[in-house]
Amino acid sequence: MGSWVRRLKRLAAQTFLPFTRFVFLKGCKVETMDEHCAAPGPAPPDVPDAVDVRRLGEAFKRLQRHVGSAVMSGMQDELQSLDLSFTQVAALHQLRAHAPLTVTQLSELTRLSLPAASHLTERLVRRGLARRQENPDNRRERLLTLTAQGEHTVSKLDAGLAAGYVAIFSRLDPATVQATEKQLSVLLAELETLPRSPYASPEPS
Repeated sequence: MGSWVRRLKRLAAQTFLPFTRFVFLKGCKVETMDEHCAAPGPAPPDVPDAVDVRRLGEAFKRLQRHVGSAVMSGMQDELQSLDLSFTQVAALHQLRAHAPLTVTQLSELTRLSLPAASHLTERLVRRGLARRQENPDNRRERLLTLTAQGEHTVSKLDAGLAAGYVAIFSRLDPATVQATEKQLSVLLAELETLPRSPYASPEPS
């Protein structure tokens, strides 16, 4: 039983949870997690068949209908206990993925107006979830990063999501869990090779 529980947690933590974070960061509507993401940018030269891509998207949409209630309930519990809005959660995820960011960059990533992003930033800073620091390349500009408390908060939200997935996957056949874990690991390994945000710091040469 112990190894089975560990496998379920690994499936949630190493496959579906990173996929959810990827979708979250790429612009899906957080209020309706089963909606399609925002229109992607130009396709690279070598792309999979559009029908296959559509079919995969529809499969994940069906999956979200099965797991959405449990996953969002877990997340909602964490949001209420932490007194956070979905917009604030989206900003925290973007900061974890791409910090340091200017307020303008954060507004673009979260699809907020600049005044709304400035107000959001102020609330996160006041709550100790984010900090401002001087941009060494432009002393008139401030950069935003997560504080240790902000990192801890996002980790707690991840745990709530994972718990929802585990609750659903525990009802599946063990062979299905094993096969799904292997296939999603392949998908995630490729997703993680995609280009990073244009705001991310360049990789060292």
